[in-house]
Amino acid sequence: MEIPEIENFENLLFDVIPQNKKIVRCEKSRLSAPGENFASLILGIKVTIQKKENEDLEEETIHSVAKLLPSNNFMKSFMNISHTVRNELAFYQTILPTLRKFQEQQGSNKSLQAFPKFHGGRLSLDQANHTLDNNAVILLENLNEDGYFVMDNYAGFDLEVTKLILSKMAELHSTFLALKETQREVFEEKLMPFFDQFKIFQLDENEGYMTSEIVINAIINTLQEDELCSLYMNKIQQTLETCVHNLGLPKNSPKFQEDVFASLIHSDLWVNNIMVKTYLSKIVDVKILDWQLYEYASVVKDILFFLCSSTQEVVFKNNFDDLFKFYHEELIANLKELKCDTDKFSFNAFQEEMKVVAGESAFFYSMMALPSIFASDGNVWDVHELSKERLLGQVQQISDFCKNRMWLIARKFIQKGWI
Repeated sequence: MEIPEIENFENLLFDVIPQNKKIVRCEKSRLSAPGENFASLILGIKVTIQKKENEDLEEETIHSVAKLLPSNNFMKSFMNISHTVRNELAFYQTILPTLRKFQEQQGSNKSLQAFPKFHGGRLSLDQANHTLDNNAVILLENLNEDGYFVMDNYAGFDLEVTKLILSKMAELHSTFLALKETQREVFEEKLMPFFDQFKIFQLDENEGYMTSEIVINAIINTLQEDELCSLYMNKIQQTLETCVHNLGLPKNSPKFQEDVFASLIHSDLWVNNIMVKTYLSKIVDVKILDWQLYEYASVVKDILFFLCSSTQEVVFKNNFDDLFKFYHEELIANLKELKCDTDKFSFNAFQEEMKVVAGESAFFYSMMALPSIFASDGNVWDVHELSKERLLGQVQQISDFCKNRMWLIARKFIQKGWI
């Protein structure tokens, strides 16, 4: 696929390149492989700069990643890019700075560092135009150049790294919660404009992926193959029906904002959206990417989806309850540091919300995503090749690895009494 040009690229880096320096060279390359990103075309950009007044001086390099709109019209509609691109840009331009400022005001020694640095972005070439067009772009630091990489999604995270990721998410979730509780005017003015209601994952005008009978039947047929699950199929089908109804509602529906632990959640937290950095073969840091699907809903949805999709099987089996307790402890510690009253955020309240969210949305949300996450090699497509038929084909050709994961999750939900 031909690498597209980015018009007026130098203007995007206005806040990154010092005023006394200029761009000398700009080299672009394709970064995303098939199946790695459904929502964007991802380019790596190497920008060489030097001082304006003396071309003999030493050159410097800025490494950026550019997220461009997919050329595929089906994916533009499926991802509802008029909302998701605007929202991701707002995450870096407005939401993160607002939350970091709040941390500083509250005397916290933290500053939400689990995200790539923002280099620039736009919705349109016309800066006065707030309507998305094909010149939209988001520029972020290229974390590969600092040693970060994406793990194999089949491997999953071990216990130590899972805890590291949960602690980073607890910091984000708690900062949003604390700001909502203590500075309501700031919350309404700065954050709420980016949580409007909209539909996502629409296959066409009349059918959504999450409400598709093909997807629902594929999940039911897969779960019926498991001996334990087959004994609970009536309850499983009832749970799926409830989930499908709720997931058919728009994103950011007021129904999801009523939960005690409703916060800013990623809503797509799995291996491919988390980059890791190692030192002496040990993972020492993580960065969380791809904020186009975030929403205002229960933190439980984030944590359940992450544990279901991205942890090693032994971790999921043996540490599930302990990890929820660990996450809650991190959340409460952060809330206290931010001078937020924690009475209503008790662990009992958290457990109740876990049960509700698991049965009302999280079970099906995890199940319907796994066939794409663990698609077999012959069923993985580049973003410009994706279509309604190919997306539905993934859920109709579920790999053995994916089946085992789906059974594992269903058994856990049954064991917990969530089904």
